Amino acid sequence: MTDRTITVKGIGRVTTAPDLIAMTFDISDTEPEYDQAMETITLRAASLRAAITAAGLPASELKTVRLGVDTKFESYDSDISYGERFVGYTCGHRMSLEFPLDMRTLSYVIAAISSTDANPEFGIRFTVKDPDAVAEKLLAEAMADATVKAQTLARAARLKLGPIQQIRHSWGELHLYSRSGARLSPAVMAIPSPPPAIDMEPEDIHAEDTVEVVWSIGT
Repeated sequence: MTDRTITVKGIGRVTTAPDLIAMTFDISDTEPEYDQAMETITLRAASLRAAITAAGLPASELKTVRLGVDTKFESYDSDISYGERFVGYTCGHRMSLEFPLDMRTLSYVIAAISSTDANPEFGIRFTVKDPDAVAEKLLAEAMADATVKAQTLARAARLKLGPIQQIRHSWGELHLYSRSGARLSPAVMAIPSPPPAIDMEPEDIHAEDTVEVVWSIGT
């Protein structure tokens, strides 16, 4: 006789306030020679590190996410021919910086960057220092939800809920970011010194996760 089972999906939901600022910086430059492109991007990265230090944060906290060089071509169309011609080498460097949630520190970082020639495009996001704690709470909530649902179904069907036979979970990466954020270019910003504190309260982070639990059932 085939064992009888019941499968229930549990949903865990957690709302938490962000406590960490995560910034990304993108700089790129195109030069006719490879060495020139690398030298220019290196100098701009050094300027960015100096700005981070000037804002009161360790330069070592500025981490490289991606560094790459690619060739660039442009199309042309004349009376006698058309095609593509070589323009140069484009070097791109993405860096990241994380620090505890503090709007005053964020304002100093932005001000310091705007006063240099690094001129990065940068993004600001709000997240949590301990994502593992949030993930654990989500799983606990999801298991509790699945258990209540299974007990309710078994009781309604006048069946006895047996031991758990299987637990399925995707273990996918959680994206624990507030919907609040910004993407800015300091090249268009005029920031006084000392800079005013940024007046904003990031929206809470709303996270969700699911588990699928299989119980055996009896009469």
